[in-house]
Amino acid sequence: MRKIPIESLIQLLGMVGIIGSLIFVGLEMRQTQRIAIAAQIQERYSKVSDYHISLMTEGEVARDLIRRSVYTLDLDVLTPDEQATLIQIKNFFINQWQSIVAQYELGLTPQDVWEQTADRIKIAFAQCDWRPNFSSVTAGMNDYLDSLPSDCEA
Repeated sequence: MRKIPIESLIQLLGMVGIIGSLIFVGLEMRQTQRIAIAAQIQERYSKVSDYHISLMTEGEVARDLIRRSVYTLDLDVLTPDEQATLIQIKNFFINQWQSIVAQYELGLTPQDVWEQTADRIKIAFAQCDWRPNFSSVTAGMNDYLDSLPSDCEA
């Protein structure tokens, strides 16, 4: 059996250490990038949500619609003000859901939060009146919607 010189062994261990350090730094950079992307996504959706909230909080109409369950309200029986407010509420919810979908895809949303959000999306998407509000969602959200049953409740 051939003996490996101690200098060669030290060099080999040094190279393994450097390679390990580079891999670790690369993984840390990747995680930092994912967190930065998620923060950017959240900030963008936060701005849109602020807009929707400002539209909804003017007057009692939004609070009344939310109390009446926005998932099952029929647009045809609402006043024009109620209809406009309900559309803003729906857009607000969809905006929030898109943010959670994007963060879930990045692995930054806990499973229980995702399951709760997924249930709410399913309930809303099952309502025919909600479908038009889902027309301009992100690719990730659209992929999720494509996985849901295509039939809806009138």
